[in-house]
Amino acid sequence: MVSNKQTNGVRLNWELPDSCYGETDIVIEIVETGTKYRVTKESTFIDVLGLDEGKAYTARFSMMYRDEDLGISIPYVFTTDTKWVIEDTKVQTTFDSIG
Repeated sequence: MVSNKQTNGVRLNWELPDSCYGETDIVIEIVETGTKYRVTKESTFIDVLGLDEGKAYTARFSMMYRDEDLGISIPYVFTTDTKWVIEDTKVQTTFDSIG
């Protein structure tokens, strides 16, 4: 799941069930950039920065046990945010006197 979406990155969150593999690590690869992150099973999120604005990316989550790939790979597609431009508008109001 994505939270804290920015124009140049996102925070990826996950929740893993308990595993019989005590020393399981997670490898997260951003397919389009080839960047890989390795985190421990206790981790629940990672901030991925340096991405392009408004672009779709695929994060591939893989499980490792003692440096051996467990053959589990889960893709997750997300999109970075686009810039919001708020134009400066002038509001003119007229009040008639009550009298």
